[in-house]
Amino acid sequence: MTHHSAFGLDLDALDVVIIDESKPMQGLLRSMLAHLRPRRIQVFDTPQKALDAMLHEPPNLILTDWMRRPLSGSQFLRTIRDRHMQPLCFTPVIVVTAHATRATVERAMKAGVHMVLVKPVAPALLAERVRHITTDGRRFELSADGTHFEIEGVQAKIAAQQARAKALNQVRSVRAAKAEVDVPLELESVPAKPRKWVLATAVDAPATPPQRNRRDVRTDGFARPRQS
Repeated sequence: MTHHSAFGLDLDALDVVIIDESKPMQGLLRSMLAHLRPRRIQVFDTPQKALDAMLHEPPNLILTDWMRRPLSGSQFLRTIRDRHMQPLCFTPVIVVTAHATRATVERAMKAGVHMVLVKPVAPALLAERVRHITTDGRRFELSADGTHFEIEGVQAKIAAQQARAKALNQVRSVRAAKAEVDVPLELESVPAKPRKWVLATAVDAPATPPQRNRRDVRTDGFARPRQS
């Protein structure tokens, strides 16, 4: 395995290549890098022009946009990471793009990018990232099919992140399905049965035996004859 070509170098020893089709962006990146006082800064509009120059004089660092056409960012990286492109294949690459979606970052890392920065990038951040590159001890290793070089540990890290994302999505799907099942059904409201109030009436009242004239009552049960 081999270290990248900027590892262990001082900033003033760096030979840097900038690739961006935007003239204003070229000027901004060049101005920010100039504060680091590298040995040389070259600027190119297209990856084709940059490749022609880099094949003759491989730089120590490449800053590039994630191009769309005529040569995409992934195609450009596959070209310079080809095992037959030594020593250019060992050049570290920083992608500076305004379209840093998760899918784009994963494609860039798989293709052999060391880091991705989002436009607009702050000068202090760019300087810190360039310094970090010179101390990044990850080595290049040959791919499983033996066709190109990959950054040590990147493929395993991406696979682990994808596995975690897949597991998280599965958990979310299960929770969503469970939430749908657990939604309570609206029960038909049953009106409460009205309480039947019973009024006490004369019919319901207990019968009271009629009172007899006490003069007509004898203890032996016979009527006493009326006195005239």
